[in-house]
Amino acid sequence: FLGADGTPLATGPVLGDGVLDFTTGADETAPRVVDSSPMEGQTAVPVTLETVELRFSEPMDSSVGEATLVVDDERTVLRGTWSEGDARLSLRVPANFPYEVDVHVELVGFTDAAGNALDGAPILVDGALDFVASDDTVTPAVVLTVPAEGATGLDPILLPFEDDQISIAFNKAMDTTRSEIVLDDGARSLTLPVRWNLSGSVMLLDVEGLLYAGREHRIDLTSVVDPAGRAVSATDAYTVDGVVDFATLAPTGESCRYALQTPQATEIEAGVFQWTIAAGAVEVQNGAFRTCDSSTAPDAVMLVPKVSGDTVLRVDVEGANADEVTVEIYRHDCDPRATTANDARVVCSPPRDRGNVAFATGAAGDYFVWVAQTS
Repeated sequence: FLGADGTPLATGPVLGDGVLDFTTGADETAPRVVDSSPMEGQTAVPVTLETVELRFSEPMDSSVGEATLVVDDERTVLRGTWSEGDARLSLRVPANFPYEVDVHVELVGFTDAAGNALDGAPILVDGALDFVASDDTVTPAVVLTVPAEGATGLDPILLPFEDDQISIAFNKAMDTTRSEIVLDDGARSLTLPVRWNLSGSVMLLDVEGLLYAGREHRIDLTSVVDPAGRAVSATDAYTVDGVVDFATLAPTGESCRYALQTPQATEIEAGVFQWTIAAGAVEVQNGAFRTCDSSTAPDAVMLVPKVSGDTVLRVDVEGANADEVTVEIYRHDCDPRATTANDARVVCSPPRDRGNVAFATGAAGDYFVWVAQTS
């Protein structure tokens, strides 16, 4: 298989050996609760709550299972209605709760359409939904984040970002009219759209294609408020300072999301940076240089910020052992195989012996410099 520009299909990232492998058979995967309202462990749930919502990981058998409301010593079987293709259950709460009371919703006998029993450990832990009904006098606080607060060495593509999202769980329902928040990675401040879970207690942020290796990330939550206008504290216990912090692993130059940056370079004079890429440091041919008559040699990429439109970005590349080297420079868009590559490419310098020099003019912004030793 070839791309429109003749680039061979890159099988490694997903297929590994270039073959799609799968196994047929009966569904043996246990269903689980993936979202709920209230959320497991939530506090300050209104005593006037009328409905408990549960969302499952797959369609369930709506003819089996019993949900029981437990308040103190009183047990009440709840009636429910199914929706979303039998993957969501709405349970009607018959009366107001007492103030300051622990509430449990036990789930017994639930199975998916194939008969696999509900796995109550994920999210629920003990197979029951637990929360606290009380007056809303609770200060909002962060209870969990994915990635974890203070985590370092994270891969920007793999765990915990395989779903391309960041999740931030609070101890209570928040003001869900909040629709944006800023992610700062040291080089950029990105305004991200905010989604909320069923209970309004978990903030979900889409970061698909936005995270790079070698960055320290911050999300300031001190402007996030609950429905009463109370904000997350700057002395929040989980985050320490009301800010979620995490860092990604050091870049290798292997591909766009792992692009080398100035912290990995030696600044040999003001504004002049030097990277040394050892033999074998990169292994993948990402598709750069095909229009520059290159071979399929592995290529490396550097992300270089151009601070002004009045400056010229100069790139000098030296190859080892008198080999040919190639340079391509892209503005804003990094991927040489993207449909936008032709518009983003500002320099295409074909192979030259021992060294290659390229110049890029244009607006300020991020420039991606691809280099390869082609012979």
